[in-house]
Amino acid sequence: MAGNNVDPQKIDQKLEDTRTEVEEMKSLLEKEKRNHVTLLNKLKMHDNSTQVTIQNLQKRLDELEKDQQLVLNQLLDEERSHIVATEELKTFLVNPADDITCSICLCSWESTGPHCVASLPCGHIFGMSCIQQCVLRTQLCPQCRAPVCYCDILCHPPS
Repeated sequence: MAGNNVDPQKIDQKLEDTRTEVEEMKSLLEKEKRNHVTLLNKLKMHDNSTQVTIQNLQKRLDELEKDQQLVLNQLLDEERSHIVATEELKTFLVNPADDITCSICLCSWESTGPHCVASLPCGHIFGMSCIQQCVLRTQLCPQCRAPVCYCDILCHPPS
């Protein structure tokens, strides 16, 4: 039994050292768990924020696409109106009616020059110089009172 020289004090010390090491490892593990939970929570918050941003951007994109479609439809309506007015004027110029005078000044239109035939999107026709002055003053068609802009006036010289 002399070969079994086991010092109980050394064993106790080794056991105590091992316990201390295990406690330190547990403490480090708990610290890492807390760090992991903190990072996970931050990641979830960032993900939620990103999702809200994506939803807001998608909503804005949908609104812009809707507005774009509305403007496109308005432009198409205006184009159709101008085409109809132009066709009516072409027909009128080829086969003029009995009344070929400007309803503003009651003078006949000129084939060229400042009092040539001009129309508005509503289809009414006038002498160019008369309708320009009228629209600058009122921004309305003098016959139907439809709102118009100076840029809406179309000149129709003979073809």
